[in-house]
Amino acid sequence: MTDPVVPDDPDLPPTNFRATRTKVGRSVAFNLGFSAVGAVRLAGLDAGGAITFLRAKNWGGQTLDLSATTSDEINLAVAETPTSGVNLENAKTLVLKDDGKFWPPSVRLDGFRYEALQPVTAVPPKQRLAWLRLSEAYTPDPYEALMSYYRAAGNDEASKQVGFAKERCRRRSLRLPGRIWSWLLQITVGHGYYTWIAGLWLVVLVAIGTVAFTFATPIAFGDAPPAFVPIAYVIDLLMPLGSLGQEESWHFAGWRQIAAWVLIGLGWWLTTAVAAGLSRNLRR
Repeated sequence: MTDPVVPDDPDLPPTNFRATRTKVGRSVAFNLGFSAVGAVRLAGLDAGGAITFLRAKNWGGQTLDLSATTSDEINLAVAETPTSGVNLENAKTLVLKDDGKFWPPSVRLDGFRYEALQPVTAVPPKQRLAWLRLSEAYTPDPYEALMSYYRAAGNDEASKQVGFAKERCRRRSLRLPGRIWSWLLQITVGHGYYTWIAGLWLVVLVAIGTVAFTFATPIAFGDAPPAFVPIAYVIDLLMPLGSLGQEESWHFAGWRQIAAWVLIGLGWWLTTAVAAGLSRNLRR
């Protein structure tokens, strides 16, 4: 690095550290003993090894800018957290080493790419999601990157948790119709990540419908209908495709017929929601 300690502005004190758009053929270390009162700006730094801040001190509440950096490793196990924010937009590294307690209230992660996470102390998926929510605005990139990491690590459940959280966060950026659709996908199929929820809905609807139609006298279509079986009738209503021969042979009067129509609509909805969720998973 040539002349690295350069203020961003002549009016700023010389305690700001800047080494932007610089190429270094080795690791760059800001470890124990390094201290800056102002911002540390390394935007565009291309390091031949690691960029480390092992036990580095606080920089006066200013920004740590690592945007568009390239390195084999970024080590952010600092002694004190920069309270003004960390910018990792479009940075690329093989390994990110951090501590769950490191991250400040504002983080920019759009376009940040990494292959592995090696926290100094264990960071569960829930805490990683809190890390993503520190981003100033919703963007899908940070969620997709974390999902890819968990999938590569064989942790499918954590990958699902991240995907589910991504859809919930995305909902805030949608218009009202999109929010309604997103909410319905959440409660019926878990945005395609938990399609078993639709199975629970079907079990509940079958139970309620069976009770509703058991204590009533059905009206037959035709002269020789099959025996009326309440549970089979409800399943027939909920199945958009195929038939058990009940729906086409029996009907009811009054509110029970209205309930039958509602069950038909709910059956179509659950089937559509499951198909949409599975299709989204396949696209991913």
